Amino acid sequence: MSDERPVLLCDIGNVLLRVERDHTWQSLGELLDTSGDKIHELLAEHTIHRELELGLITPEEFLREMLDVLDRSGALTMDQLVDAMGKSFYLNRELMDLIAGYRNHLRVILLSNTNAIDMQTIEAQFGLLAWVDDAVLSYRIHMRKPDPVIYLYTIDHYDLQPGRTLFIDDLPENVEAANHVGLQAAVYQSPGQVERLIREIPDQEVER
Repeated sequence: MSDERPVLLCDIGNVLLRVERDHTWQSLGELLDTSGDKIHELLAEHTIHRELELGLITPEEFLREMLDVLDRSGALTMDQLVDAMGKSFYLNRELMDLIAGYRNHLRVILLSNTNAIDMQTIEAQFGLLAWVDDAVLSYRIHMRKPDPVIYLYTIDHYDLQPGRTLFIDDLPENVEAANHVGLQAAVYQSPGQVERLIREIPDQEVER
């Protein structure tokens, strides 16, 4: 029997979790005796993170390349790099508690540009994948927002009704692309905003 509940498609970064990459850059800067801004500048000029999010390179290849970009002296270890990358995530407990109150009436599916390294850290810290019904993760399917194909894939794979599917993301370009394929989408602002939008999904009862 198919699941007829409406669907919340939810981004991870800066929605369910607050992401503060500055903590990572600062930690790496301290290890390498340079500034966090310099670390960020070096990595911003490289395409390697996008390749990791698309699953085009393995975590091991990514880490080796990162070490080469950041530290040709060999002072930085792979364990230190992984540890620094994990210092970025903080739970949006208020939003997660709000969504949890609607779980009997709402199917929750992650739709996120992410990578295998971050997800390993996120799972170890928060167990996010066990909390949702399912997940569409860019590195697993080699697609990435805001490319329309990732939204069309999600609609088809889960047999979604776009008019009864709410997508929440922190980036306007991702929301615009989702709206373009017919999803009900909004840029995340607050838990109260999400609750209002959940209640506006048509043809459902969501009383707690």
